[in-house]
Amino acid sequence: MNIAIMFILNFRDILIERINRSAMTGHSGEWTSNLEQNPSEQPETLDSLRERIDALDRELARILAERSQLIPKVVEAKLEQGLPIFQPEREARQYEKFAAMATEYGIDPDLVQKIFELIIEQSKDVQNRILAEKGLPRR
Repeated sequence: MNIAIMFILNFRDILIERINRSAMTGHSGEWTSNLEQNPSEQPETLDSLRERIDALDRELARILAERSQLIPKVVEAKLEQGLPIFQPEREARQYEKFAAMATEYGIDPDLVQKIFELIIEQSKDVQNRILAEKGLPRR
């Protein structure tokens, strides 16, 4: 199975687990409250909840695809500017931002870290493939 498909499936499962946990604990964060909005004030059915989850899954996949399409452009910009492909200091700053986002949305920071670790590792793999295709060493 393709790594991107495995990632999306794992990501979806993690999000569903988190949504279920948040609902059970009555978390009142902005992220959860947006999920709990029900303008009709009628109880949602399992089917309608699944439709909402499916829509979120599609949006997650679309966002991941859009992000992946930027990777070759980022590699080209780094090469043109003489920057190293892998920048550990930027990665560390990004993880700090991810923790802040998790707090903002009331999500477990460890969960967000794991998700972005998968995203960043996949990005590094793509960048390495692009370098190899160009006959350049990993940097």
